[in-house]
Amino acid sequence: MLVECKCGTCGKSFFVKPSKIPDGRGKYCSGACLNKSKGEPPIKRKCGRCGKEFVVCASAVNRGKGRFCSIVCSKGHPKITRKCKTCGKEFQLYYKDALRGDGQYCSKDCYFNRPDKPDRKIMRICELCKIEFPIYESELKSGQGRFCSRMCHDKYQCGPNAPNWRGGISKVYCEKWTEELRESVREAFGRKCYLCPTTEKDNGSKLSVHHINFDKQSGCFGKRWNLVPLCKKHHAKSSGNRFEYFNLLINHWVMNTEIHFRGDDPGIYSFSLVGD
Repeated sequence: MLVECKCGTCGKSFFVKPSKIPDGRGKYCSGACLNKSKGEPPIKRKCGRCGKEFVVCASAVNRGKGRFCSIVCSKGHPKITRKCKTCGKEFQLYYKDALRGDGQYCSKDCYFNRPDKPDRKIMRICELCKIEFPIYESELKSGQGRFCSRMCHDKYQCGPNAPNWRGGISKVYCEKWTEELRESVREAFGRKCYLCPTTEKDNGSKLSVHHINFDKQSGCFGKRWNLVPLCKKHHAKSSGNRFEYFNLLINHWVMNTEIHFRGDDPGIYSFSLVGD
């Protein structure tokens, strides 16, 4: 947190750290105002390294300072000339920066547009609308770069291109599959997800009622109901990986004896709709 202070010379407001105030800081907004407060006229000097003119106060000269315009010049790091690898333009940089590995490019634009950049943009053609669009090479490795936008991706995923496509045939539910039945399933499990403690309030809507064996005719033709409530997350995952979730739900059913069906008795559901 910074503390607002007022400059003792120009009256300008500025901010300083509270820890600096006990050390005598926070009185002046800049070094120029500090020098003015001392009543010392500024003295023009010439840098002993680069020849640049700069201003320094008389007290600093008396202390032996004021010989160099900056710390870089005072430490004796001269400038050298380099040639940009991208545009070929000559530019200058300090020798100490060149020792660090800098000085290959004259600007940030040349650095980002360098010819040997490992992750550069290339042009691709959208598989749906056939529009050309740019994409980074690294994104191609993760499977991206097929579509120019999310809209084209979603349109392409409809119909036979959808990962869960089952031939376009919609399975008919049992005629006894009613909202009254689904509500009784939710009530039987305390309106909580069968696989996690998510409630309907946490879910943001009514829990989905799921067929464990994915048989939509369950409840008709003498078949027993095998329904459980699931939250949005688990219901979406169950459709994407049916084999895994069939085993997961059945194992969970076996391990929790309090929710087992017993013969033709629907157990805790108390349904009168089991069988024909």
